[in-house]
Amino acid sequence: ADWKAGTEAFAWLVDYQNWLTVGILFGRDVLDQPVWTILLLLLLLVLIWNQSRLRHRLAGLSAKAEKKNCTDYHFTVRSLILTLLISMPLPLLLYFFQLRLGSAAAGVGSQLTGADFSVSLAAGLRLAAIVFFPLEFARQLCRADGLGIKHFEWNEKVVLRLRANLRWLINFCVPLAGIIGMFHNHVAQRWESSLGRVAFIVLMPLLSLFLARVLAPRSGIVSGFLSSHRGGWLDRLSWLWYPVLCILPLGLAAVSYVGYHYTSQRLAAHVVSTQWMIVLVAISYFMLLRWLVLNRRRLMLAQARQRLEDAAKRDPSGEVPAP
Repeated sequence: ADWKAGTEAFAWLVDYQNWLTVGILFGRDVLDQPVWTILLLLLLLVLIWNQSRLRHRLAGLSAKAEKKNCTDYHFTVRSLILTLLISMPLPLLLYFFQLRLGSAAAGVGSQLTGADFSVSLAAGLRLAAIVFFPLEFARQLCRADGLGIKHFEWNEKVVLRLRANLRWLINFCVPLAGIIGMFHNHVAQRWESSLGRVAFIVLMPLLSLFLARVLAPRSGIVSGFLSSHRGGWLDRLSWLWYPVLCILPLGLAAVSYVGYHYTSQRLAAHVVSTQWMIVLVAISYFMLLRWLVLNRRRLMLAQARQRLEDAAKRDPSGEVPAP
């Protein structure tokens, strides 16, 4: 029953006239709001032009931070800022197009043929940018010379495995999220329930595969914790939580397929929000842990210097090596 609506939605999605309208509206907005366009484009150009410099600077800070005598927390804070800047260009570009296109489409209303397509495209770009940025930020955290390995002392093999899986997930997830966002905000609900639902059903198994690869108890991101807590409740229950987490996206796809598409979308949004909250809490934890480690190291060095000074005062003629 959804086949006809799906073919109509696909024809609307690839219609040349709709994309021509997008170009016309964007061109009008550039002419009407040149200042904002120039400022945002300059910001994008600066970020893109300095990508290699930012990466080189991040590598230099990481090389200093990984030394055992490092006590400067500013290296880690500056590396976090550099990681954010490295992650920003493409998501910011998507957000820029969404912002300007949405503003231009709202200004003409329904006066121009294809304006509804521009409104839906702006919504899709917004969702794509929202999905893209945290994934790209997590991928940049997993650089060989980045925060994860050099500052937080994550397992290099596991981190690089996570980075590779984030790469293919981004390639598939961001376009599908854009299509889902387009049809979710379109007035024709039959299109959202056909082609939009297909995009959602395709996305869920990809997410399930990603979780299966990165959460594997013996080789995934939790393998280090499980090996150091062998016999703990999380290790003993890995036969339960691992398949449940991997199958959960497939269950949402099945719920959408049988007709409860809106419910599955809402549940998926809550699940993804929860996952990113866990990631945010984990990063905050490792930043705090890094601060505590450096302060403890600074205190130990100060105590060592004090002991050497006391020894030198007790025996002024003795040769005391510097700390």
